[in-house]
Amino acid sequence: MLALAGAVASASCVQGGLFPGPDFVEPIRRALPAVVGVGGERDVVGTGFRLVDTRFVVTAAHVLRPAPASPDVFWEDRRWPVHVLRVDTTSDLAILELPVDAPMPGLRLVAPASAPATGTWIVVLGRPFGTKTTATVGIVSATPGTIATPRLMERIQINAAVNPGNSGGPVVNLQGEVVGVASALLPAGQGLAFATPAAAVTQLMMPAAGR
Repeated sequence: MLALAGAVASASCVQGGLFPGPDFVEPIRRALPAVVGVGGERDVVGTGFRLVDTRFVVTAAHVLRPAPASPDVFWEDRRWPVHVLRVDTTSDLAILELPVDAPMPGLRLVAPASAPATGTWIVVLGRPFGTKTTATVGIVSATPGTIATPRLMERIQINAAVNPGNSGGPVVNLQGEVVGVASALLPAGQGLAFATPAAAVTQLMMPAAGR
């Protein structure tokens, strides 16, 4: 009886709010307006996001394969043609440039010194199957270098759900900073998902920012 009472008391403490879970509402609210669809004239085939204080949109390189040579970004039922500025298939990243300023806000990349540790809470934003932007949550399951295969060695492993169309979407921390870009899903791995670290975006952006 004493053991049962203790278990009930412990459960009450959790339900009573002594150990509240993370608040995902605010980071999602802040980050969601910066997310765009990427695709052709009508079809959204992937996701991207605008970088703060720039006209650059980040997406996954493989999102551009089914898209036309001159893709479009979609935001709030509006379409903007974009210029493909840089593509790096090794990191699975692409930088697109809006020819004119657009109203969507931007997201900030996490500082290199603040790269997420294993166990960090994250949110993945994207447009799975061409839908409106949705959010899934999880943690960083492993940092780069843990998965010892050439294709995934430099990726962050996450356990948040990633579906077709999420590729190129931002993976943000609870401060709303981008820690990675959703890039791969291994269905045979029962939901293993991966993201390219934000540091790779910074590196790819260097030539673009100097233009």
